[in-house]
Amino acid sequence: MRSPRKTARRTTGPTARDIMTADVVTVRANLGLRAAAAVLRDNRITGAAVVTDTGRLIGVLSETDLVDRDAQPRVQRFEVDRATARRRVGSPAKAVEILEAVDSVADRATVGEVFSPYVITARPEASVSELAAEMVRHRVHRIFVVDGQSLIGIVSSMDVMKAVSTVRAARPRSSRTGTRRLRRC
Repeated sequence: MRSPRKTARRTTGPTARDIMTADVVTVRANLGLRAAAAVLRDNRITGAAVVTDTGRLIGVLSETDLVDRDAQPRVQRFEVDRATARRRVGSPAKAVEILEAVDSVADRATVGEVFSPYVITARPEASVSELAAEMVRHRVHRIFVVDGQSLIGIVSSMDVMKAVSTVRAARPRSSRTGTRRLRRC
């Protein structure tokens, strides 16, 4: 009699390793909020991994964390200069631009006071559909890819959308399918 074998689940299509960004922007908990805002602005990102001195992932800092008064117990008052609240083109200011206009209390606050310790991680072999499902389930826009205790990459919701659109575009069309029109209900 043969013993039952566990079969490894094979994923078809791209995995987290295939679509992740390996060069993850990180900040430390003792970094000031103004400096953290500059890191996000300079890298043109909306969130960064918060890591310890040894590089262990302990949380995430997003633009929202920088300006959300409820998330900042020590940065209760901030007065935004009206000129800074609107950019030259008339569009609303980004969170990092608003933070640049806050009073000096923001200079004393640190990432450690406002970051979220709630992070979602995935294995490098996780499928794109698994990543998408986790993003929806946890209502997050980024998932950190870890191999054991090591942070090896990040997958954003845009990365997932690009991967899905690429896979969908590569599928052969059957003669019956094609462009569908949406019907009104």
